[in-house]
Amino acid sequence: MAYSKTEQYDEQVTSGLMQNYRQVLGLLGEDPTREGLEKTPERLAKAMQYLTQGYTLDANAIINSAKFHEQVSEMIVVRILKFTVCVNIICYPLLAKHMWLIFLMDGLPD
Repeated sequence: MAYSKTEQYDEQVTSGLMQNYRQVLGLLGEDPTREGLEKTPERLAKAMQYLTQGYTLDANAIINSAKFHEQVSEMIVVRILKFTVCVNIICYPLLAKHMWLIFLMDGLPD
């Protein structure tokens, strides 16, 4: 197998978030122990860790690792990329199916 995706979550963070999500469900009048909601706090805790995982990454290091020199002076279009953005103001993830990137190749900025 050439590619393998592994998901890793901080157990302490997951546990703390699960407690908070159980409390939220209770405050909303739901029974967090009922069958349909038993795993919801864990799913929410893992989802939020997944959606905010980029906060701990170094954007400059990622961008610099993708740079390469090419002797092309034409436009390169990359499209149909999936991406997720978590907007802090409303605390709600925005999911998009498509994003277009356009590179105008004329050397590499220093």
